[in-house]
Amino acid sequence: MMFQNPFARKPWAVHNPLKSWTLKGLSLDELKLVAGTLTDTELQLCLVLKKGWSDWKRFCKMEGFETAQPPVSIDDLPPIPTEAFQSEEVITQVKIVGQEPERLRKDRRHGRHDVCVPVEIIQNNQTFRTETLDISLSGVRFKDPIPDWVAGYFTVLFRKPDMSFEITCALVEDQKDMKNCAEVFDTNDEESGLKTYLDWVKSLE
Repeated sequence: MMFQNPFARKPWAVHNPLKSWTLKGLSLDELKLVAGTLTDTELQLCLVLKKGWSDWKRFCKMEGFETAQPPVSIDDLPPIPTEAFQSEEVITQVKIVGQEPERLRKDRRHGRHDVCVPVEIIQNNQTFRTETLDISLSGVRFKDPIPDWVAGYFTVLFRKPDMSFEITCALVEDQKDMKNCAEVFDTNDEESGLKTYLDWVKSLE
């Protein structure tokens, strides 16, 4: 009786260029689990390879590929039937507060800097490529108008020659001439590149 090589069922590999790591010897289910842990930006950039393929492919270019479903979020839960509790029962209410991005305070001691860097504006699996005109601690001005499909908070991926990082931004309100300015926000996300961005801007002073 011949035993099947268990690694034959694990022909997948994935490479994350944003964080410079590569995983090999994955099954399809394991690949889906890995994909489910990636940010939208990482899904846009990550490459996958299957044994027998001649070239790497992007996650976002793979047809019919679905990532593993994430756990149910608090927004998906139905309302709790409070009428089911008896009056003599002690009920403790716990308020779950989502951390809204925080607008960075504008520091007048720091000005704007004319810097041209390739960037990608990413939201809902859509990507718009442009360049920066100038940057500051609290904002970014882009060369091209921001597309109409961008609304609310969005990710900006900076592609400097020596590194790549992403920050969270939102459109500056009441832009009359050209919608190309964004404010920088702090999401308290450990994977955010905000510190890298702020250190970079300060180094230009």
